[in-house]
Amino acid sequence: MLGRGQLLHSVCRGRAVIALGSGEAEYYGLVTGCSEGLGDHSMAKKMGTLLNLHVWMDAADGTAIGSRRGLGKVKHIDTIFLWVQDLTSSGNITLGKKHTSENYADVLTKPVDATMLRCIMLAMGFECLSGRAVLGYTI
Repeated sequence: MLGRGQLLHSVCRGRAVIALGSGEAEYYGLVTGCSEGLGDHSMAKKMGTLLNLHVWMDAADGTAIGSRRGLGKVKHIDTIFLWVQDLTSSGNITLGKKHTSENYADVLTKPVDATMLRCIMLAMGFECLSGRAVLGYTI
């Protein structure tokens, strides 16, 4: 998003890598997010805008794996995915934690009450209207 409500890029994809644990799955999500973020960073640079890349997650394990060096206790991650650790240690990417209630991606995956849904929609530039749609033509 650029500012409020200006969508520059959106992506939705299926699982590309099979994780053997929830921490690994979170880290693979982080790798995907960083990859997309680097692409957006490059696009912004070509448009003359320099951005800092900061990735927010609600997953503590994924953030922890991305912030350290090496595999640690995680044994099944292929070393090809550890490039995120290099970028975080050099400061090119920073990681942060968001509470799940602030994570817009969770809207359709977890129970959300109507008030929270309205707040999220407003933050994304949408509004909820009631009644029937008005068509611009008659049949």
